[in-house]
Amino acid sequence: MKAQIVIPSYKRVDILKNKTLAMLRSYNVPDNKCKIYVATDEQLTEYQNEIKGEYDWQVIGRPGIGYLRNYISQNNKANEWLLWIDDDIEEVLYLQDNKLERIPDLNVMIDQMIVDADALGSGQVGIYPVNNHFFMKPKITIDLRFIIGCFCLTKNDPECEERTFDLVEDFERTLKYYLKYNKSMRYENITVKTNYMLPVGGIHETGIRTNSLKEAEVDRFIELFSAWCTKKYKANNQVDIKFLTKPQEVVFNYKEWLDQLNIQKH
Repeated sequence: MKAQIVIPSYKRVDILKNKTLAMLRSYNVPDNKCKIYVATDEQLTEYQNEIKGEYDWQVIGRPGIGYLRNYISQNNKANEWLLWIDDDIEEVLYLQDNKLERIPDLNVMIDQMIVDADALGSGQVGIYPVNNHFFMKPKITIDLRFIIGCFCLTKNDPECEERTFDLVEDFERTLKYYLKYNKSMRYENITVKTNYMLPVGGIHETGIRTNSLKEAEVDRFIELFSAWCTKKYKANNQVDIKFLTKPQEVVFNYKEWLDQLNIQKH
């Protein structure tokens, strides 16, 4: 695999072991290809007591999403492709005949994504942010669309990774990489199986998250970047950010793309 894998984790020893790391091992990804970032020395001891392998353990020194993202970026080489994975990813899935199937070779898929991104001049690569095959499409887009942080590739840039927001930080990174490269790749046919609402741990537990704080950040983000986004109202009186852009797609042969990834229907 051409990318360095980086995995932040916070108070989720068993989840990391049984979900993301188990998933990576099922694809024969070497342990030493993974850098795992924990908050404190005490957590490092707890993790290492339960998780065995040749992982590259990193202690960031304190919790906090913005600090974490900055630390990981600065801990790796500039312009190095990083594969960011959350600690609760169970499967990587792709759209095949209007249903979702498991990606057969993650290493090949990531390498092909990097080849595609370099050819198109994109500094970030994302996937469809919702695990729902009814809305997914067999296409790649290069316009400004939300890149979810739980599973994405970035061509490491400390300036693009610098966070001034905590609750909409994925939107901040998405926009910063887009403005630098003037495009942002997203595979509308690939998603992940995960659980965003796990009751314990996770890097989002490191800060206070309320609807009122989220709306305040959304308003501040839109005020700063009004040319690129607007406020979106969701269910239960929640708000979010909607990017404004003219849709653009990459023209490509979808069957040929699947063949390159060795994805065949058996």
